[in-house]
Amino acid sequence: MKLKANARRVLDYVLGVGIFLLALGLTSSSSWFRSHYPYLAYFAASLATCFLLGLGPANVVALLAAATVYLTFAPPAGFFVTATQTPLAAATAVLILLTACNWLLGSMKTSRDRLAVERERYARLAESRDLLYRELQH
Repeated sequence: MKLKANARRVLDYVLGVGIFLLALGLTSSSSWFRSHYPYLAYFAASLATCFLLGLGPANVVALLAAATVYLTFAPPAGFFVTATQTPLAAATAVLILLTACNWLLGSMKTSRDRLAVERERYARLAESRDLLYRELQH
């Protein structure tokens, strides 16, 4: 059972890297996409990984995206022009934004999962309360 859980975690990280490679391919294949929206595919990849696979693989994708931005830096034409004039500043901004978004999405998923567990618990309590009430009526 433990081995199966470990294999699942490894698979999650491998799939996360695969999603990142898809984003890298999308960014690299289109010069228009690269010049207008150079970081959008990385944000989508990181958020999709966080939603589908969890916070750990999403943070690996964020780190890979920041490294890619650092290594293949070209100043974007648009909103981030004054904020990201150097590769280090761009990579740091991408890493901070992606990690913050991953943390926010991961915490919302955790809260949703806790709520589902509590709903199940309260449904069982309501069922046992109804059973006890019916028993007292006899």
